[in-house]
Amino acid sequence: MNFFKLILLGILLIFVTLWFVLNTSSDRVLVIKQKSESPQKNILIQNLASSKAMQFYSWATKQIWIVNSYDFTNWYYSAWGFPPNNIWVCSDVIWRAFKTLGIDFKNLIDEDIKNNLSLYKTTFDSNINFRRVKNINTFLSRKSKILTNELIPENKNNLIEWQTWDIVIFDQLPSSKLWHIGIISNLRRNDWVPYMLDNHWYWDSVRITPLEWETKIIGHYRFF
Repeated sequence: MNFFKLILLGILLIFVTLWFVLNTSSDRVLVIKQKSESPQKNILIQNLASSKAMQFYSWATKQIWIVNSYDFTNWYYSAWGFPPNNIWVCSDVIWRAFKTLGIDFKNLIDEDIKNNLSLYKTTFDSNINFRRVKNINTFLSRKSKILTNELIPENKNNLIEWQTWDIVIFDQLPSSKLWHIGIISNLRRNDWVPYMLDNHWYWDSVRITPLEWETKIIGHYRFF
């Protein structure tokens, strides 16, 4: 009698085990499917960058793997010359890409400051004007298309406003009082938020989005 009870108990355990495996495995497949489908929504962010803008961005990306140090000394143009190619600040990514396109960004900013000194609220110094992010922000706010500073993940209407080569400027860091600047890249996260090309601290690369920088966005511009 005990033998038959053991057989029945064993059969019951087998059925319970099979039911548990089948039901929990289907749930697991469902969860995995939901996770894999979630970031793969069929939304295309149209590239509206002009050919000139793309050319600019192409030249800016050539600075990757060259820059491997940050210029904390704020070298001047005339007294010390430009920093070596591997030692730059964030703003150097901008004006050197302009220079490669044959645009004298240094002269453009110098001339605008001379003619509108009260707007810039700075001491004129041709050696460093074009490397100061505050000056660049004032210049671009006057000479470029001003775009939204809001960046909303998975929002197509908002994210289409963020195009390759757009320049984004951030408020000053609490520790150093320095502002930051970067260029919107052609790469995006799964939620379609774009990464940016920038040089922060020690090398030039595309590794963070504007949302990941520690201070708020205060300027978003399109020059071309």
